[in-house]
Amino acid sequence: MPNETTMKELSALRGEIDQIDDQLLALFLRRMDMMGEVAAAKAAAGVPLTDAGRESQILERLASQAPGREAEVQALFQAIFQAAKGLQRKALS
Repeated sequence: MPNETTMKELSALRGEIDQIDDQLLALFLRRMDMMGEVAAAKAAAGVPLTDAGRESQILERLASQAPGREAEVQALFQAIFQAAKGLQRKALS
């Protein structure tokens, strides 16, 4: 059975994680709020919604900033890219 000190430490860690999650969500929503404008700009420029080359560059740049966590960074941003493209498609329909 965990002791009281350990539970307090766990609670403090969870509180810190909750704050980080709130910050991540705010940034994610800010990014997603831009997707309508991005979709309109892509449509006006006549470029497709998906730019695999740009996605690869972004993944490479971000993964290089997270040694030992490259796979997690790539998984996170691939999910973000999918959500962004979904919103872009929605904005154009």
